[in-house]
Amino acid sequence: DVSTLVQKLVAGASGQELRLLQEWQKSEGPEFYRDMASLLHPSAGDSVRLFAASTVRRRARCGKLRPTDAEAREWICAILAQSRDCAPVQRFLLLALLSVECWSKRWDWKMFVGLDVPLPFIVEVLETSALALRGSRDLPLDGERWTSFAWTAAEAAPSVVRWICASPAAAVCPAAASTCLSAWIRGCRQLAVDFEDASYVEGPVRELAAHVDFWKAVPGTHMMDVALQCAKVQATVSRSFLTVLLPVLFARDQSGAVCGELLQVLAQDIWPKALVADGALQQHLPLAALAATALQCLDGEHDELEGAIGIFQTLAESLAVGGRDWAPPKEAQTFPAVVLLYEAFVKRIAEKLKLPRLECQELEAPRRAGCEALQAWSRFFGSAPAQAILHAPLMECGARGAGGASLEVALWMSSCSPPSSLPPVTIVEQDPWYPRIAAAMHLTIAASAVSAAALEWTILHPPSRYPWAEEPFVAAIEAQLPRQILGEHGLRVFLQVVVHQPLKASARCRLLSAIPDADRAQALQALIPPLLPMVEQHNSEAAQVFFAALGTLPNGEALSKFGRFFRSALNEWPVDSDGEPAGAAARGLACLAPVVPEAVSLLVEALGTRPCLEILEALRQTRHVWGQRAGADVLTAVMQSCNSDPQFIAATFRLLCDCSEPGTPTSQALCAEGSLLSAALGAAAAALPVCGSDYAMAQIFVFLTRVVKMEGFQALMPAICGAVVRVMMEGGEAAKDAWGLGALTDVLGRCHEVHPELLTQTLIRACASGGVPQPLAARLVGHVVDRQNWVKSSSVSQWVVGLESVIDEWQAWRSSVIF
Repeated sequence: DVSTLVQKLVAGASGQELRLLQEWQKSEGPEFYRDMASLLHPSAGDSVRLFAASTVRRRARCGKLRPTDAEAREWICAILAQSRDCAPVQRFLLLALLSVECWSKRWDWKMFVGLDVPLPFIVEVLETSALALRGSRDLPLDGERWTSFAWTAAEAAPSVVRWICASPAAAVCPAAASTCLSAWIRGCRQLAVDFEDASYVEGPVRELAAHVDFWKAVPGTHMMDVALQCAKVQATVSRSFLTVLLPVLFARDQSGAVCGELLQVLAQDIWPKALVADGALQQHLPLAALAATALQCLDGEHDELEGAIGIFQTLAESLAVGGRDWAPPKEAQTFPAVVLLYEAFVKRIAEKLKLPRLECQELEAPRRAGCEALQAWSRFFGSAPAQAILHAPLMECGARGAGGASLEVALWMSSCSPPSSLPPVTIVEQDPWYPRIAAAMHLTIAASAVSAAALEWTILHPPSRYPWAEEPFVAAIEAQLPRQILGEHGLRVFLQVVVHQPLKASARCRLLSAIPDADRAQALQALIPPLLPMVEQHNSEAAQVFFAALGTLPNGEALSKFGRFFRSALNEWPVDSDGEPAGAAARGLACLAPVVPEAVSLLVEALGTRPCLEILEALRQTRHVWGQRAGADVLTAVMQSCNSDPQFIAATFRLLCDCSEPGTPTSQALCAEGSLLSAALGAAAAALPVCGSDYAMAQIFVFLTRVVKMEGFQALMPAICGAVVRVMMEGGEAAKDAWGLGALTDVLGRCHEVHPELLTQTLIRACASGGVPQPLAARLVGHVVDRQNWVKSSSVSQWVVGLESVIDEWQAWRSSVIF
C-alpha cells in the first residue's frame, strides 16, 4: 500500500519501507499513475499530497512523466483542478507542468495564465521561465530544446511584461511581480547579447514604460533592481523609461548595494549625458537626487567606500570621452552642475580618507580607489583653464587645518591630481603629523612639474624612521633629480642623506642611479670615503651602497683602488639570507665588466671558491664581453660549480641557455670545444633526474633544444634519453607542469627533426634499461614518431595532451610496482 508507506515516511520511516518507497518513485506503468492520483486526492492529507507533488515535479524535470507530453499535460491539469485547497501542491504541479512544456519544445505562457491557481504561483512560473533564458538549471533545457524555448519566450516577452504590469498580479503581489519583471529584462538582455539583436530587450522595456502607474505600488528595492536591469540596456527606449522611473525611485530614501550598482551603471551613460549633453534629459532626470544619493554612498564603511568612489571615477571617465551616441561639449568642464558635483566629492572624500592616526592601514585600499578617481577627474579637467577648478577644492581642504591629518590628506589628494605648482603650505617639524605630511608632500613633488625648489625641499626633508615614508621620498628624488643640477651645497646634503639616513640599501642604490651624469663623478668621490669605515666592519647595508657606487665609475679606478673589498665580499665576508653583500659586489663587477675585463676573472674566481646565485646572475649579465676563449673558461667554471640545489641548477642552465644562442661567441666556444659541450651535456643528463622543479627542468630542456645540431650531441644522446626516461617516471608533477612539459615537448620534437632514427633507437634502449614495459615504451616511441603528422594538422596542443597521458601511464605503472 503506497499510501501507507508515504504516511510512514512522513512520520519518519526508514530501512526497508524507505527503500520500497524509493523503488516506487522510479516505477513505470499505469499502476504508478493510479497510486499517484490517490496520493494527490484531497482525502490523502496535506503532507502525503505534498510528497506526491514533489515526486511529480522531479519526474517531470527528467522527462519521465506519462508516455507522451500531451498526456502528461492533461493529467497534471486534471490534478490541478482538484488541488485548489492546497497551495503548495499547486505550486509543485505548476513547476512540473512547466518542465513538461520544455520537454515538448513548446512554451504557451497563456496556458498558465488561464489556470485557476493563485496569481503568485503564476508569477513564479513566469519568473522561472525568464531565469531559464540566462542558463538557469531549474528547467530541463539544453541544445535544441533551449533554442526553441528561447525563440518562443523572446517573441512572447512583451506580452508577458504587459500582462504582469496590467493584471491583478500587480496589485495582489507587487513585489513578486517586479522581481519577475526584473528576471525577464535580465533574460531578454542575455538573449540580445547571445543573438546580437537589441530588439529582444527593447520590446519588453517599451512595455515597462507604458505602465507607469504600476511602479507606484512596487517596493523601492524591487523597483531599483528593475531600474538596474533597464539601465544596462543601451537603447533610447531604456533612457525614456528611466526618465519616468528614476524620479519615483529617488524620491524615496534609498541605500544599499543595489543602489550603488545602479548609480555605477547610470554613471556610464545616462547621468553624464544629462549633465553636459542633453538638456531634455536633464529636465526629466532627478540629477540632484542622483548626486545626493551618490554622495551618501560615500558615508559607508571602509569596505563599502571603494565601490562608492568608483561611481565618481566612472562618471569622470564618461564625462571625458562621452558615450555611444553623444560627445561632451568643449565647455563641459565649466558646467556648474559638474563643478559643484566635483567639489562636493572632493570635500566628502577628504573627510572619509583622512587618516585617524599616524600608523594606519585600513584606508590603503580606499585611498587607492580615491587616487584613481582623482586621476580620472584630473584627465577631465585637463585643459589649462580648468586647472583652477581642479585644484581649488584641494587647496581649500588643506587650508581648513594648519597641520595634522587635514593637511596630510590635502597634500595626498594633490599628488593624485598633479598641480602645475606646489601647494603653498608651511610644514612644522614639531607637528606630530610631520612624518605623514612630509611623505604626502614628497608624493606631490614626485607628481608635479619639475622644480629646483621642490628638489631642494625634498633633500632637506628626508624620511623619518617610518617605513612608509621612504618610498615617497625616493620617488620624489627620482622624479626631480635627473633634470636638475645639485650644486656643491645640494650635493653635500644629498650625500649625507644617502649615507646617514635610515634608508634601505635598495633605496640608496635607487638614489645613486638618479644622479645626473654631470654630478656623478663628484658625487662618487665624496660618497665613498664616509662609507669605507662601515664597509670594513662588514656592514651589509653600507656595502651594498658602496659596491653600487663603485659599479658606476667610468674607468678601472674601482678595481685598482678597491679590488680587495670585492674579493673579500665575494669570498670571505658573511652572507645573509639575501646573499648580501656578496650579491652587491657581484652586481658591481657586472657593471664594471664592459670597461674592466678583470671583473669577469674575479667573478669566476669567486664562483670556484663560494658558488652562489648572485655570482651566476652577474656572469650571465657579462656574457656579451667574454669572447670565445674567455667564454670557454667561464663555462667550464660554471659547470664545475653546479650542485644539486634546484635554484642553482636553474640558474646554471639559464646561463647555458643564453650562452648557446646561435651566433654568439659563447655559442662558438661550445661548438669549437668538443669537451666543453660534452661536459655541458653530461651535466644536463646528471641534473635532470634530481633538479626537483619544473622551472629548472625547463631550463635544461631549452638548453638541450638549442644544442641539438651541434657536433657531439649524438654521442651523448643515450645519457640524455636515459635522463628523460627517468624524469618521465620519477619527475612527478614537475614533469607535467606547464614549464617542464612544454620544454620536454620542444626537445623531443627538435631531436626527432634532426636525428629521427637515432632518437627512436636510443629511446627504445633507454626504456629497456630503465625497466619500462614494452607496451608503455612503444606508446612513447610511437607518439614521438607521429608528432610530424600532428604538426601538419595543426594539432600540436593535442599532441602535448597525448604526451601528458603517456607520462601519467608511466607514473601510474611505477607507483603500482612500488606499492
